[in-house]
Amino acid sequence: MEAEWAQKLVAGLKQAGIDLVTYLPETRLSQILPLLRADPAFTLVPVASESEAVTIGAGAALTGKQVAVYIECTGLYVSCYTLVSIARRYGVPLLLIVGYLGSMADQRNNNVYAVSGAYIEPLLGALQIQFQVLENGEPMIRYDCLKLLAPRITDQLVVTSLSGQKIEWASLSQRPGNLLVGTMGTALGVGMGLAIGLPQRKVIVLESDGSVLLSLFNLATLANLDLKNLIVFVFDNQVYSGTRISEPTATAGKTDLTMMARGAGIEQAVTVRDLATFEREMTVALNGATLKFIVCKIEESVGHREITRTDLDPLENKYQFVRYLERTEGKPIFRGRG
Repeated sequence: MEAEWAQKLVAGLKQAGIDLVTYLPETRLSQILPLLRADPAFTLVPVASESEAVTIGAGAALTGKQVAVYIECTGLYVSCYTLVSIARRYGVPLLLIVGYLGSMADQRNNNVYAVSGAYIEPLLGALQIQFQVLENGEPMIRYDCLKLLAPRITDQLVVTSLSGQKIEWASLSQRPGNLLVGTMGTALGVGMGLAIGLPQRKVIVLESDGSVLLSLFNLATLANLDLKNLIVFVFDNQVYSGTRISEPTATAGKTDLTMMARGAGIEQAVTVRDLATFEREMTVALNGATLKFIVCKIEESVGHREITRTDLDPLENKYQFVRYLERTEGKPIFRGRG
């Protein structure tokens, strides 16, 4: 962790009223410890196990202390019993500060801790613990993601959802293999149909949080079809952000689309929060042969409102797309009467 971010984290703890921290040291966030020790507002309690950090913290919280429990992610597994039997059972308020090992962005000992890191978010969801992953990098916006994806497209078929995805993708890519669907709740279904009909072609769907929330039934179907040639990118900005509106979606609250996809049975469902991780997951998906469901947590951006919209009529787009399939697949699809 960079010094600036360590200072911000400690300042945030102080502002939130945290005055007691139980901890078992780890390396990812260790820069916060000298800052905590130097500030008389905090009482630090070193412990011998992460489970003990929870029980001591819970006891202190019952006396009116505002408690944070600082552990590494493997310690979350160790402390599950006390989190459930004490903290959750008795409703004791605790803030968990967990060093995230083995995420895609974590290059230190990644091969050692990758399995541990992969289960952290599902575990927190199963324990019904609300969480937020903090990144060091700049906020990610959809247009930057699409700029990384556009030059990687060769013969893949790309289906867009409405509004921002459609406008930005059409400005970055004018390929005949684009199907610019412009309605909510439909792109994922259309993409599944294309992947079924053309199992030898890679199909990419560009979706939004609002659109997926409107078609959650697709997740169960997608999981059971297990389409190996389908990649789904869900750009989750936590708002309904059209040409004029900006209202929160359910993902601005407790709803987690990655957890919902995993719950439906989509095994390769992941969340990315920075461009470097997006690029890695994108590359793995494009080069692989398995269903991928990638939720991209992005900042709200209104840049698409300034982009000139494509003048391609929906029917014209349909015929252009189908004629492209006819040429590249070598078979007639639409037969005109002539």
